[in-house]
Amino acid sequence: MVRVPCPCCGYPTLERRDAYEICHLCIWEDDGEDDATTHDWGGGPNGVYSLTDAQANYLAFGTMYHPDNNTTVTGNDSAKITALKQELMALYEALPGLAEGEMVAHWKAILDQERGLRKAEEKRWKDLNR
Repeated sequence: MVRVPCPCCGYPTLERRDAYEICHLCIWEDDGEDDATTHDWGGGPNGVYSLTDAQANYLAFGTMYHPDNNTTVTGNDSAKITALKQELMALYEALPGLAEGEMVAHWKAILDQERGLRKAEEKRWKDLNR
């Protein structure tokens, strides 16, 4: 499995860089902006958040958004979604310590957890729109 790290949260959630993929952990949309002047940049697909701001928010709140300015349609994560994300982060964090023979099964567990997270997010979206 080939993944690249999200420039915001650092977890291997993206298939490739600079493809406008959205990280399912921190919600950063990767537009390729990650140079030394990132603190000066705002706008683009991530709205008012520069990568520097988003990284600080991720460390403090577990998402690129500040809880007082979360512009996602679903708002801040539910307790269930937060728990699923924490379990997924633990799976990602275990990757470097695995033997080659353990990788396939571990990536299967990661992909299963990612599917579970997507399903929980879809359910939340549907519940909010009833």
